[in-house]
Amino acid sequence: MERKLVLEKAIADAVTYSSRHGILKDFFETLLPEEVNMLATEWNLDDAVQVAREEGWEKGREEDRELVFDIIRQANSMDDLKKMLEMSFSGQGRA
Repeated sequence: MERKLVLEKAIADAVTYSSRHGILKDFFETLLPEEVNMLATEWNLDDAVQVAREEGWEKGREEDRELVFDIIRQANSMDDLKKMLEMSFSGQGRA
């Protein structure tokens, strides 16, 4: 546990030093705190797969949301809307 804390502090110090001295400054400024924290954690295939699935799931949800908004804008009536949604989510309307 103590080793992990030392590693986390070392990484935080390195990021801070690099940013202050213009070393990869643009890169470090774009990182979110959780991404910096990920540098200090052990890489684990199971965790990486889980993260990839969650990111893919979220991206799919965003795409579906956009699809629904597009369909709503195009529909002329509730019947049109229902048919268009059924086609889209049954796989017939997707590319």
